[in-house]
Amino acid sequence: MSRPRQIAGSSFNARSRGYARNIVVYEPEAIALFARFTTLPVDARKTLINNLVKALKTAGVWTKLDALYLTAAADAQAGQRNWIADAFNLTPVNSPTFTADRGYAGNGSSSYLNTGISLAAGGLKATQDANGCGVWLNTSTAQSLTDMGGSDWSVGANSSPGNASFRNSKSGSQTIAAPDATDVGLWQSSRQASGSYSQMKNGVVLATPSIVSGSFASPAIYLGCRSDGAGTPVVFSARRVAAAYFGNLSVAENIVMYNAINAYLTAVGGA
Repeated sequence: MSRPRQIAGSSFNARSRGYARNIVVYEPEAIALFARFTTLPVDARKTLINNLVKALKTAGVWTKLDALYLTAAADAQAGQRNWIADAFNLTPVNSPTFTADRGYAGNGSSSYLNTGISLAAGGLKATQDANGCGVWLNTSTAQSLTDMGGSDWSVGANSSPGNASFRNSKSGSQTIAAPDATDVGLWQSSRQASGSYSQMKNGVVLATPSIVSGSFASPAIYLGCRSDGAGTPVVFSARRVAAAYFGNLSVAENIVMYNAINAYLTAVGGA
């Protein structure tokens, strides 16, 4: 009796001279993303990407995102792609350090990644009173640093020892006692009303300060620092960014983001 022979994911039976294919059906959005990578992902990576895309689509979150970055990618070019569309791709400035499957880290003084997102320009799914975003860090430095943002929207993990710093549609920052001593994890912010917003880590709400929105006009959103009102990068971080996203997400949808990104990063070792 002949034994099935594996050929590129197919079982070939010499007796029947037929194929029994184990075909993975990729989401159209995943296929489009593969085409934007200079180096085509291996099959295992394709499956991880497809699983993340499918999870977000199933939960109704994918269409609410302006940008999704998995900087913990196989190579630097892939780490710069916006998974949502061929727009707002990351531009490295002053050579931030890329590590395969871990992400991008600035030098703490001059290097960062420009998302190309301008809150001042409008035209985004995220708005002043309806936004939800996050940044996943996988190294820890408890200093006064900002990991993502602009002059009126930003996130800084443990910006001073024991505290995290947030801005959401407001130029002044608000601090919150961090839930643990590490910067590692997904730091999130969600505003769905003018009178308050939620500060989160790893899908858990830390606080909901009653801060009335006042502006949503940052000229740029950066990773590894934030921009000031003129677009100048300030408050640089040396912490490594494994993932980030920006859009209009509720608290519940931020939880979906945490679970989906966590599954991907855990698989590649970037969590």
